Amino acid sequence: MVNLKKGLNKMKERTPGVDGETKADITADRLLKLQKDLKGHKYIPKASKRISIPKPGGGYRYLGVASAIDKVVQSTLLILLSPVAEKIFSPDSFGFRPGLGCHDALHKIRYG
Repeated sequence: MVNLKKGLNKMKERTPGVDGETKADITADRLLKLQKDLKGHKYIPKASKRISIPKPGGGYRYLGVASAIDKVVQSTLLILLSPVAEKIFSPDSFGFRPGLGCHDALHKIRYG
């Protein structure tokens, strides 16, 4: 349950899920039930809600909004898998990496 608590703490405070629930709505009892469901392979994520956002140049950009409990699971998996994945990523990979970004890639290109 410690990992699920870390995942819950990593969630943004005010962002509600597709079910309307926020971080504050998730209790310790709810985390215990989630832990039991995950261990018993009975956890089934809810369908994400697809929201379209208009782009300035025309067209739309689509976002998927997960439920609050699904966000806890996603955050927990990110916490658990990041240290493993970081070890095998290429040192030339900068996208969506913690502590790395475009400026780091440009610095590497310029200075090696």
